[in-house]
Amino acid sequence: MEETGKIYQQQLKTYAFPKLVTTLPDLSYYDLILVGGPVWNEKVSSPIIALLQQLQEFTGKIAPFSTGWSDTGDYQEDFINYAGKLNVTSGYHILTHGSPAFNKKSLFSWLRKL
Repeated sequence: MEETGKIYQQQLKTYAFPKLVTTLPDLSYYDLILVGGPVWNEKVSSPIIALLQQLQEFTGKIAPFSTGWSDTGDYQEDFINYAGKLNVTSGYHILTHGSPAFNKKSLFSWLRKL
């Protein structure tokens, strides 16, 4: 975990995010994409940042969700900053050792609002 953290900090400094090897499908069929990932140092992980860079031509909504160990920090704000011109909706963020914790009612409420 510590080694990954060092690599992540270097990626943030140099804006050299990992290359994603999966080819994205034709997204013109979608009006909403859920983008989920882990919280790294209270921020968006570098693979998710790379994905957001690839999604810049998407014209629908992007809904972030995240899981974190103990603090999500300003994940939603950080996600929006990396999203560029994407239309980002309110996200769903939970913690494994803190609050907000996962519960079905809050998840279903968030999904209904999308």
